[in-house]
Amino acid sequence: MAPGEVFSFTVFATATALAVQFVSARHTRRALRRLAAEWRMTYSRTDSLRLTPKVAARFPIPGAANLRVSDVIYGIEHHRYRFVFVAEFTTGTVSAKRRQRRVASFSEPRDRQQRSRLAAPVVLAPATGKLVDQYRQLAPAMVIRRGKAPAVAVAHSSEGERQDAKTPR
Repeated sequence: MAPGEVFSFTVFATATALAVQFVSARHTRRALRRLAAEWRMTYSRTDSLRLTPKVAARFPIPGAANLRVSDVIYGIEHHRYRFVFVAEFTTGTVSAKRRQRRVASFSEPRDRQQRSRLAAPVVLAPATGKLVDQYRQLAPAMVIRRGKAPAVAVAHSSEGERQDAKTPR
């Protein structure tokens, strides 16, 4: 192969990889926006709420370095602010450094004076599955309760027909 052909192939392969990554990231952002709407919460692509210092202070993996927070879904749950986000961090000390990307959750009281002492620890989703599946595993409690269908009691009439207990007889 001539040097010009190698260069052209390298440029084409790089451009293709960037395009695939762009489309994949866009698809993930759309899915997270839909998930936030389903949870009645708000989605932010960046850490506009400046969560990184708060998360770093309570991060459950000792020695995690270069922490970065992105793709934040946030809202109010009871009397607390709830945040579900992607945490990117590096583990390892000397030679076996490894960059990890996991979904995490964190909540803090709405009252500013109670935030430092009543803030919940950061909870990490299991590292298995797709990113959106990890978000679903850390769904806020109010969403989990709201997602369950209410149980409908069933009554039987004298003819053996099934009727909802809510319908008048």
